[in-house]
This record gives sequence, structure tokens and C-alpha cells, in this order.
Amino acid sequence: MVRSIRIILMHELGHFFCAKELGYNPRITFDIEGRNFYNTFESRDDIPKEIDLKNQAIITCGGMAAEEIFGKESEGFWGDVAHLFEVLKELAAISGKQFPYEKPFSMEAKVYAEYYDQAKKLLEKIGGKDRLEYVTDFMLDKYQIVDKEF
Repeated sequence: MVRSIRIILMHELGHFFCAKELGYNPRITFDIEGRNFYNTFESRDDIPKEIDLKNQAIITCGGMAAEEIFGKESEGFWGDVAHLFEVLKELAAISGKQFPYEKPFSMEAKVYAEYYDQAKKLLEKIGGKDRLEYVTDFMLDKYQIVDKEF
């Protein structure tokens, strides 16, 4: 897989826009040395923990949904699956449900399909591919980040 700063940023914007739409205060940071983008947001204490975890699952799926919209896969996908595993495991625990998976990559897509679908709808709501492309290009240009494949 080719590593592209543009694809990584687009992936992180998927998380960012989902978090923003769900009432979180996300941030995107660019690591100059590692040539990578990171998206962070804080859990919300003003809503029940179960809702916060469901929102976190949607936000985590936002990067994957952005990749589908663009038709490109980034390395962020696998990290998202691992994070989603932890979120869904915690959600099951506080809901008193059994979580049948022992490893992140043993989860079937149907386990997180509802969160993925919600993420995709949120991205479509904010303008879909056109908005993601516009903001990606704007940020790369504004901060003069050259997209290199490596």
C-alpha cells in the first residue's frame, strides 16, 4: 500500500467531521517528523457513558467511511479496527452483554456495520466527497504540506 499524506489527512477528516457532528471538539495535528496526521477528541461527560461509547464507535468508523467515499485505503484502517474493538468491548461490558471476540481482527464487519453506516451518513450530511476533498486540499495548501508517497 502506498502511504500518502493526502489519503491520511482525508481519513483523519472523516473522524474529525463525525466527531464535530456528534458534538465533540476534535483536533487534527500534523506530526512533521513522522509526516502523519492524528485526530484527537475528549470523551463527553455530559452524556451517558453508553451513548459516548456508541458515538466513539461512529467517530472511529468515520475514517473508514471517508476511505470508502474516496475509494482509497490508508494505514489508518487497521488502527481504527483495533480501537473499535476496544470501544465495542467496553460498550458490551457496561451494557451487560457478552463480547464474543478475543482479537480485533476476528470481528466481522456486521458487528460494527451500524456505526459505519451512521458515520457514512454524517459525512454525506456535511457534503461527502466534495467537502472532504475541499478541506483536504485547503489544509495541504494552507500549511504547505507536500503530498509525498512513501
